[in-house]
Amino acid sequence: MNLNNGIEWWVNELKSPKIIISDEIRKVAPNLVIWAIYADVIVEKRNEELWLRLNELWDNIKIRVEEIVEQPNIVSIRETYLKCWKKPAKYRWSAEALLRRVAQWKWLYQINTVVDINNYLSLNTLVPAWSYDLTNIDWDITIWIWKTWESYKWIWKDIINIENLPVFSDNKWPFWSPTSDSERAMITWNTKRMLIMLISFWWNLDWNLRKYLEEWSELISTYASWKNIEIKQY
Repeated sequence: MNLNNGIEWWVNELKSPKIIISDEIRKVAPNLVIWAIYADVIVEKRNEELWLRLNELWDNIKIRVEEIVEQPNIVSIRETYLKCWKKPAKYRWSAEALLRRVAQWKWLYQINTVVDINNYLSLNTLVPAWSYDLTNIDWDITIWIWKTWESYKWIWKDIINIENLPVFSDNKWPFWSPTSDSERAMITWNTKRMLIMLISFWWNLDWNLRKYLEEWSELISTYASWKNIEIKQY
């Protein structure tokens, strides 16, 4: 399909890992939808124009802490956690944590341009965005519920127990949960090919797909110089 900015979107034959949604996840999250973009990118430490846009968006969001748990996507992931026997308040997922920072007037973390784009997308759509370095992912990715007591070190923080959490796992080990990403697949300045996703546990993204893809297109092409693009829905 052709978007307004003239960029052609397609699913081509580039060799990228696919995402497999397990039956057990479908049982606890039947409305789960994932949109994924695979692209070659250039990651920078900071872009002043992007940072300004992100902070302007941050300043214009008006939400109270008590209103966050009423957001449909937050409600849905909390319900999913309860079905998995996890306490939502203890294992608060990252999109909820980001909104809490907004409500509490805490400053944004500045990491790199791709992470800044993720935060912009999450705040502007209230649908969480995640990104990964594909060179550190060992092929096809499955989202399922981790059954045994295991843990991994999440980015710049402590060890998290992932037992009974929804996780993304490759052939090596889990590298994502809605609460936290592991350090293994995080975006760094050395990232050359990435996977970026919008993930909704609530509703189907198709109804507003053009809006989301146009935002992806404009932000990533402007601030991450992308090429060799694949787009897929799961």
